[in-house]
Amino acid sequence: MLMALCKAFRVLFRPRGISWPELPTVEARLKRFVHLYYTKVYRGTYDRLPLCRSVIAAVLDIVPSMRACGPAWAS
Repeated sequence: MLMALCKAFRVLFRPRGISWPELPTVEARLKRFVHLYYTKVYRGTYDRLPLCRSVIAAVLDIVPSMRACGPAWAS
């Protein structure tokens, strides 16, 4: 689960930046992380509700924000 997040962030925060064709790959890795988080950690039970953080869902907004605003260092 965390490796999907690490692989996505390695591409996002490279010193040379990210190209437009790489964005779908990063988006797929971030979606995989969120899916695995909700499947393995949260598991959809009320007992684990404190683990269901809005910050995890906010990870999905990174790539659309980069498409709208440009590279992370520019915004």
